This record gives sequence, C-alpha cells and structure tokens, in this order.
Amino acid sequence: MTAMQYFSSTWWLCRKVRRTTDRRPFVQAARILSAPPDDEARDEVLRAFGEWRDRDFQDRVLYGLREACRTGEQERHRPVPDLPHSVTRFLLTDDRIKEYFGHAEPKFGTGHRDLAEWLIDAALHSTDAEARSDLAGLLSETAHPDLLGRLDKAVWEALENEKHGHPSKVRLWDDGVPTDLTRIILANPNFPLPPTERQRSGQAVYAPEAIVAVLKDRLDKLADYLTPQLSYAVVSGLLEAVKFPAPADFVERSRQALRNLPPGIAREQVVQAALHNQPEAIAAAADAGYAPAEERDALAFLYITRQWDRYDAADPDGSRMTAYCAKYARPYVGTYRHQIELAAQISGRPNPCPKLPPPDPSAQTDRPHGAVGSWPTSWVSGSW
Repeated sequence: MTAMQYFSSTWWLCRKVRRTTDRRPFVQAARILSAPPDDEARDEVLRAFGEWRDRDFQDRVLYGLREACRTGEQERHRPVPDLPHSVTRFLLTDDRIKEYFGHAEPKFGTGHRDLAEWLIDAALHSTDAEARSDLAGLLSETAHPDLLGRLDKAVWEALENEKHGHPSKVRLWDDGVPTDLTRIILANPNFPLPPTERQRSGQAVYAPEAIVAVLKDRLDKLADYLTPQLSYAVVSGLLEAVKFPAPADFVERSRQALRNLPPGIAREQVVQAALHNQPEAIAAAADAGYAPAEERDALAFLYITRQWDRYDAADPDGSRMTAYCAKYARPYVGTYRHQIELAAQISGRPNPCPKLPPPDPSAQTDRPHGAVGSWPTSWVSGSW
C-alpha cells in the first residue's frame, strides 16, 4: 500500500469515527497511533479523536485507545498497556484527562477507576520513555481521589511483590534504585494518604500508607495508622520492610519506627512477634525496652528474647523463672513453653520448664486409625 493509499484509508476510517457509535472503528483508528510512523495518518486520527468533547464520544475514544494499546502480558489479571508518546501527548493536552474525570460515571464503558488504573499501569509498564515521563508528570502532581487511590493500591502491589519476590515491574526499587512508582510517590505532595473510612472501620486491614510515611521520611504520620484495626498491619509491614532490598536510609527509618511506637496495641504486636522468634522484633523490643502487657510474662519475655543481662539482673538464681514455668508453662498448648525451651536450647542454659508426665495409656482408645467423616465435608485424621 502506497503512502497515498494508506492516508486515504485512514481518512475513510476517521470519517467513520466521526459518524458512528460503533466502537470498532475507534479501535482500528487507535492502532494507527502505535503503527510505524506516518505523521499524516497519525495527525488525522488525532484530529478525529479530538473533534468532539461530549462524554459518549470521549468514552468511545478511550475504549479504542485501551483496546489498541494493550499487550499480551498481564499484571494481576489486568491486561498490561503500552502507550506511545503520541497517545499520552493527546491525553494530556487541552485538559482532556480533567474532562474525562469530570464527566459523570458512564453506565457502560470506561469508569473513573478504570481510567485511573489504566493510566497508572501505562505509567509503570509502557516501553516509550517519553510516554512514561508524560504520565509520571501527571501523577506526581495529581490530587484526584481516583488516581491517588489507584497509586496507593499500586504501592500495596509493589510491597507484595517485594515481600514475595514476584517478577514484576510494579516494585519500589530496582537493585536499590527507586523505580518510576517510587519517584511518583516521593514527588506527589498528597502522600502519605490519610486512612480511608474502610480502614477506620476495620473493613480493610492493610496499610501501605504507613510504609509510604517511612519512604517519605514522615514518621510523624505513622500515628494516624496506629488504630486498633490497623496496628497489626503497620507492625507486620515494618518488620517486612527491614528485609526489602531497599536503600540503607529506608531500612534504618523502618527500624527506628519499630523502636518508637507509642504504648498500646502496636508495641504489643512487636512483643508478640519477638515471642515468636522474629529477629528484628527481638532487636526492636530489646532496644526500646518493650514488655508484654501481662506483667506476669515480663520475666519470661526477657528469657525468650535472650536479653540475658536484664534477665540475670532480675532473676540471678533462676528461681523466679522456674516458678513461672511450673505454674504457667506446663502444657505446650496455650503457653510459651516451646519458646522457653527453644531459648534454653539456643543459649545452652538449663531448661526451666518442668518435665511433662508420660501420656496416660488409659486415655488411648481402641478405635482404629482411619478417615473420620465423609469427604469433603470432614477433614480429620486418617488418609488424605
């Protein structure tokens, strides 16, 4: 096909775009924007796409762009977009993005959250550096709630990817270097976001905003998230954050945050993590002097977390610990017996727990071992 024929076919296609409510011509026209450079054909499509500013027409334009610019890859079951610079320049001129978000939510088509998700995915995945730069500029300044909410979700996805080592471009660092997402979050003055109503009510129990507060060196904002509903998520997130392949200053701020928690549930979460032998929690509790809320467990906590200087000062001859174990650590279930025995084994100290009595033979039944109940409603002992 000659250049003249190509332009002529584009002209007829754009004529359809201007006169039809069918979405297929919009997809065909949008594909021209990602095709090998043909300035005349591309400019004709952009003129046609920008000619009308009503909601229905713009929705068809967005549909065409989303379909034409998708790749064969997926990110958490979403098709990954790849926008060329011509598309991002078109979207960001003449306040088009503002107009798109200003329209009422359509009954069908691209809603505001769909649009926000698409723009942010494009900013993180597009192969065209100029396109990514265009979108990063938009997202670094935006105050639109849908875009901020979707960026917050992208941070949560990045934290999950860092935690589990998933191969994804949605990360916070790449070999210790901030990614596009991190640079956007650092530049946007609206982050960290305040807790949402769903988080305050306990319907959403994740708090990526707390990690954003650490990322932006706004540790004063952590108190906003230390509610009864979110404290566990905050402490768990900080304990994970110190293990990320992140710059040293971020890791150090995460450690400081763990050591400067206010009295209450968050400190108790660190204590519980230390009791379950998490090294960073043990170090944080020892440095900050955290202790269990239940005073009777304070000595056992020093023993389990192997704070031997403090423990030996409080119980020089070990008699208090022996008495504690005799009363509170006889069975394994519902006590700290396992943790106490582990600390004794690691440190080479005598086990302060009393010996357990041998099992009572009379408690044994003659019932043969085997499956109990009917699969799949019962899963008890027996064969799988």
